[in-house]
Amino acid sequence: MTLLGQKCDIAPGLPAHRMADALFTSSRVRSRHAHWQTLGERSQLFVVNGSRVFDVDHDVIGQLEAAAQLGETAVQDVLGCLGLLSAP
Repeated sequence: MTLLGQKCDIAPGLPAHRMADALFTSSRVRSRHAHWQTLGERSQLFVVNGSRVFDVDHDVIGQLEAAAQLGETAVQDVLGCLGLLSAP
């Protein structure tokens, strides 16, 4: 599927309504500290503290997914360990 002139491989071969569901699910909010999504081979991370966007690898996304299961403090700890938190 082509989306705004770019190929979208998040759910190749799916009907449009199922692709919309896949995009919605992949971009759901998991933490108040950060927002992340994976689109094919690319992953992006928006860090609320400092309003910054990063291209990150799948390992970082995996760490954040695991932390989100533990709660907000765990997500904040991962961001801190990655050096992505700004001073208040």
